[in-house]
Amino acid sequence: LFPYTTLFRSHGIGQTPQVLLDYQTYEATGHLVINLDTRAGALPDGFVQAMLDEHTAVLRALIEDPAACERPRLVLPAAPVELPGPLGGGQLLHQPFLDRVREHPERVALRCGGRTLTYGDVHDRAREVAALISAAPPDGDLIALVCDPGEEQAIAAPGVLLAGYAYVPMDASWPAQRIDDLLTHTGAQLVLTHRAAADRLALLSTRVLVIDDERPAPSGELHNPRSRTDTDLAYVIFTSGSTGR
Repeated sequence: LFPYTTLFRSHGIGQTPQVLLDYQTYEATGHLVINLDTRAGALPDGFVQAMLDEHTAVLRALIEDPAACERPRLVLPAAPVELPGPLGGGQLLHQPFLDRVREHPERVALRCGGRTLTYGDVHDRAREVAALISAAPPDGDLIALVCDPGEEQAIAAPGVLLAGYAYVPMDASWPAQRIDDLLTHTGAQLVLTHRAAADRLALLSTRVLVIDDERPAPSGELHNPRSRTDTDLAYVIFTSGSTGR
């Protein structure tokens, strides 16, 4: 199908979910294009190139030899590149945020819609979210964030983590049926949203909390946050175009 194969390396800037490696493939002018999009410095030197070379060898074998698909192994794998230790450094996902709150609460953390919030501001708002969750804790590990991209989503995510849960971000502009399907698929028993999007979620059977209603920030330690470790789930993301199935 693709008789001519050309390999080249390139560098660029793109937008992708927060993953270590994004596999992309498509056809262009009669050629099969394979792109491994990764964040610079996230993986050991040579790791991505070795992966691409081995993957290309498998594809070449399939293209050049119709009987190759019957072999138990198409190519002999190269010696694996040694991976570093856990990327999180043995800490919770939101710990660097909490460190910054403690060290520089006055510094700007978020600019959105003409508003500027410091790390201290975001932390106070996130604690409000965590207190709301802890007041009526849902079953399971996952809480859905159904927000328009912006301030409320950025505040809700650390709020969920502070309460000891994992979050599932969903765009409030998605069709209601897609949101409902993902809620069913994830088993999330609670939806966090903001006032501007609340009416769009009125028909959901899942409990909905509006997080931008005015509430006093909780003082002292949060009551009854769930205990979490660095091996627990922190978030689940359904990428653009995903059906969630």
